[in-house]
Amino acid sequence: MAIINDPKHHDTSEKYDITEKLESTDQTRYVKEKKKQTKAIFASCIPEIIDLIGTRNKYGGTLKNERGRRHIVVCGHITYESVSHFLKDFLHEDREDVDVEVVFLHRKEPDLELEGLLKRHYTTVEFFQGTMMNAVDLERVKVP
Repeated sequence: MAIINDPKHHDTSEKYDITEKLESTDQTRYVKEKKKQTKAIFASCIPEIIDLIGTRNKYGGTLKNERGRRHIVVCGHITYESVSHFLKDFLHEDREDVDVEVVFLHRKEPDLELEGLLKRHYTTVEFFQGTMMNAVDLERVKVP
């Protein structure tokens, strides 16, 4: 342990331990080195993260009923024509209770035409890839 006089003060009674200052400097270096290592680790994981995001099924998520709205699940022969006719009738303004979310569940992804239709009705319609014969898919679309 080394005790030295503080050069800023002329009073010799004010002394401090230089080892405390050195320990503080070492800790600062240690923290900076750890931050560099963390950044390097994160940067090396970016390709894996991109792979995971790229392989994730676009229509494989879970229904999030955040607004507390009721929903119906429609399955069967889901095409642009069938969905278009269904939505035209179901969401018609003459119906009294139209505050219901429509969830389509189909084993195949929608084609571009159907995807465009779904996007036009994005506030009331969601599409999930799956089947009514699979309990996991039913749970994803909140079928009790």
